[in-house]
Amino acid sequence: MLSPTAQEPSHARLPTGAVHEVGLDDLFFSTTDAKGVITSANEVFVRLSRFSQEVLLHAPHNIIRHPAMPGGAFRAMWDTITSGQVFACYVRNLAADGSEYNVFATITPLRDGSYLSVRTRPVCEELLSTALSVYGGARKVEDRALTQGSTRREAAQLGAAHIVRTVKGLGLEDYEAFQNTALPAEVARREELGATWPERPFASGPLGTMLRTVTDLNEDLGAWTKRQDELADLAGSLRAASHRLSHALAPARLTTESVSLLAHEGPQVSRLTELLRLWLQMQGIVSQQVDRLVRDLALMERSVGRMRLRIALAHLHAAVTDSFIVERIDSQDAPGVHSAAELSHGAIGQLTQALEDGIAELARHSTQHAASGGADHPGDCPGPAGPDHSSSAVAHVELQPCGPGPAPAAADPAAVPGHHAGHPQLCPGPGRAQRACGAVPGARRRRVDRDPVPARGRGRPGPH
Repeated sequence: MLSPTAQEPSHARLPTGAVHEVGLDDLFFSTTDAKGVITSANEVFVRLSRFSQEVLLHAPHNIIRHPAMPGGAFRAMWDTITSGQVFACYVRNLAADGSEYNVFATITPLRDGSYLSVRTRPVCEELLSTALSVYGGARKVEDRALTQGSTRREAAQLGAAHIVRTVKGLGLEDYEAFQNTALPAEVARREELGATWPERPFASGPLGTMLRTVTDLNEDLGAWTKRQDELADLAGSLRAASHRLSHALAPARLTTESVSLLAHEGPQVSRLTELLRLWLQMQGIVSQQVDRLVRDLALMERSVGRMRLRIALAHLHAAVTDSFIVERIDSQDAPGVHSAAELSHGAIGQLTQALEDGIAELARHSTQHAASGGADHPGDCPGPAGPDHSSSAVAHVELQPCGPGPAPAAADPAAVPGHHAGHPQLCPGPGRAQRACGAVPGARRRRVDRDPVPARGRGRPGPH
């Protein structure tokens, strides 16, 4: 993330050209205040950024900004998250030692006005390459504007406009359509490659209870994660149908004027002229209905995209919450190991807050999607009076944080459309499974009970 007022990193350094990879199981996060100042993070972020905990805490998040990243990307991010929406993007970061590392990042506004950023290893290489290419073009636009006397803010606005134009040139409506495709693809591909879900079955106390709660939630989310392929197929079908209808509405060669000219050819074509005039009248009526249908299909495709993004985001937040709880458990169990207590202060509360709010938002999007016609049958997305398909319902989340930090308020079931006695009904649309990002059919996530990390190396600042 980048401070909305600062366009360049405050800890300027040059890239060395060295690259270090983010591991498949490296889930890391940070939270910032409204100005982009880091307020908490996990140990994975410390390790990959290669800054010390002391330097990261209260530093602007642009401390890890790579100079190749265009200001327009961050301008687009801030415009989105300050309006209360989620933003997802590919980012190239610069570590303290000048090495670089690529991540896929999601930034989520929290109810207290802060922001949660979760990062993973980019696993959809084609999407990553596309994003970096777009950024390269935007960076050139910005550099040219700066040499011509533009301010950094003005250059960033030009860069953001270039990104939007380029995305549209790829056949997408806007940047939101790109992120609605990228986030579900990244989450699905990460699991297909064998990303692990660490467990500590013998953990006790508040942390052990929270870990089991998050694990149970993830089991429920898993059924909906698998349905993302069906939602993607539905979105693709809607897009294809919209293109066909738009093509059918292309300007016709037959016009009222040409029919009138035909009438002068003689009485032998008068019958044909009458039929053509009738066809033109019908075409006008049909065109109005088709125009409306094309608009409705576009709205439905956007609804499907937002639904898929919310499912993927909820799964990602559950995974990073699980990972951080395990980090805290291991730091308690291993003698001499101390988690970055100050840097992680209140982090569990913020993670569970994001998870709760995400489930509630997912339920809201599900209800809207069902209302727009995305369900197989009216009974598939029941309201308060409908059937309770408990096997496919995601349990209402009430997670209380352990350790420092305020407890987030549980989502109010009465305020969430579609809730049943403690859990929302989620309803993806129908469709045929279609693997994203070169997926491996039949691959499943490995769940492992890893031994705690040895005492040496944990909690130390700098590279590991």
